[in-house]
Amino acid sequence: NAIHSARNEFSDCRTKDEYAPCRAIINLARLLCAVATGMHHSSGDEEEDTLAVREERAVTLLQVVQDDINTTKQAVSSATTGSSGRVCILLPEAVVPIYALMEMNSILFAIFGWGKKRSRTRVAAGALAEAAQQLQDLVMDMSSTLGSIPTNELSDVSPGNICSYVESGEGKTMVEAVVKHVDKAHLETRQRVMPFLDQMITNLTTYSEEMPP
Repeated sequence: NAIHSARNEFSDCRTKDEYAPCRAIINLARLLCAVATGMHHSSGDEEEDTLAVREERAVTLLQVVQDDINTTKQAVSSATTGSSGRVCILLPEAVVPIYALMEMNSILFAIFGWGKKRSRTRVAAGALAEAAQQLQDLVMDMSSTLGSIPTNELSDVSPGNICSYVESGEGKTMVEAVVKHVDKAHLETRQRVMPFLDQMITNLTTYSEEMPP
């Protein structure tokens, strides 16, 4: 039963959209191994280990990574101000590991002659640049979600008709206090997270730079 359950969980991880960030992290880690050592998967088939083969494997893995980042991006695109907490959770759980692994792969690619400035001449560098663009778009969407949080004075929201207690003076005071605390928390969240997102957006732009003529 435990083995069957583990297999089902592994199958879910490979197919369900909610696991897309995790799959992107795993495949970027696999990419490091595939390029650095030539190891790919344990299919039992002997394959020739050449630089061209490693580059081909890299492109294949990066295409999967792009799809998973795009899936994550679609989820963030539908987020609202009220779900800014989810965006903040996604940053340390997925975006930072993806970004860090992408940077490590970028350094490795440069050793093999597939550096950032060869994105238009080497397919692997181009695939990495496209994945970086997807990640940059994701981070920009996260930034946009946090950007919807007001930066001026805390909103003056009317409590509305919830119940007779809320309509009383004491009830209105309580609800207004809660609203102000929530707004303040949103604002502080934006102030903490936005600098990280801005820095990642700036760094990811370098993946599309071309070599000078």
